[in-house]
Amino acid sequence: MGLEDLDTIPRVSLANLPTPLEQYTIRGFDVLIKRDDLTGCVTSGNKIRKMEFIAADAREQKAKTLVTFGAVQSNHARAVAAAAAQLGFRSELFLWNDSGTPSGGNFFLDRLFGAQVHVLSRAEYDAIYREMATNGEEGKYFIPEGGANAFGVLAYSLAVDEMKEQLLKMHRNVDVLVTAAGTGGTAAGLLLGAKLFDVRAQVAVVNVLHPRPDILHRVRVLLEQASAKFGLSVRVDWERDLLILDGYSREGYTNIAPMKAKFIIEMAQEFGLVFDPVYTGKAFYGLTREMRRGGLLEGARPLFVHTGGIFGLFAKQEEFEKAVK
Repeated sequence: MGLEDLDTIPRVSLANLPTPLEQYTIRGFDVLIKRDDLTGCVTSGNKIRKMEFIAADAREQKAKTLVTFGAVQSNHARAVAAAAAQLGFRSELFLWNDSGTPSGGNFFLDRLFGAQVHVLSRAEYDAIYREMATNGEEGKYFIPEGGANAFGVLAYSLAVDEMKEQLLKMHRNVDVLVTAAGTGGTAAGLLLGAKLFDVRAQVAVVNVLHPRPDILHRVRVLLEQASAKFGLSVRVDWERDLLILDGYSREGYTNIAPMKAKFIIEMAQEFGLVFDPVYTGKAFYGLTREMRRGGLLEGARPLFVHTGGIFGLFAKQEEFEKAVK
């Protein structure tokens, strides 16, 4: 299988595509924003692109239940639950929670879609994840955290082709594709797509979950897995092609620092753009800082991939309402 055969890979229709590519002038610089927060309503965000291929493979495997893992407010878990309900699967979610009683946001939607939800300590979660990833269960289709597998990578490589067509129509060029990185699948897909479709741009990621060495390793492994599975040959210069914008999630994956919460509010009030407190808020904040302070993106022409996550805001509504004026 090669590039010419990608259209033959089974796929179901879940996302509203193509999503818009919009231009903004923010903090004195121009940025294009790929609005993957508009892939759907309850299916909004980057995960639903991945589910088009993952759910199709689950059908091919005759699975009855989609099983996945994530944090208690996981956008990915919500997307799996929504897609399962839409396509006639059952869904089972294993979610880790580090504090308090979960409520609202994605967690509420998980249950609304009828998912069987297990809330676990991190130690319990890690043990079950290892077991399920290794052994699985008959009739159940295992989806890794974040949809980070070869199918998820493929989905975002094709998203780059979509962006390329939009850029051509707009007569625009970009130097760097910027996004948040949790499990690394979206970043790997962007990098693979840039190589496959000759988009001469670096990929820059704000690592919100894993430290720099780990996310580098994850992106590399996922890209290699997808390349091998689909017979795609690309050459990556790992020193140049992938940039890690480190240090923008020091408060922890599920937390948001006051300055970044203020930034999210400002973006909503000034531009009508809604970013989430776990992924896109930190990533877009990192982009603006790197552009303004002479960082890795100084002078670049960026395209920011807005991966959604709006429902995560509702889980932190009280924190944000205190800051909203």
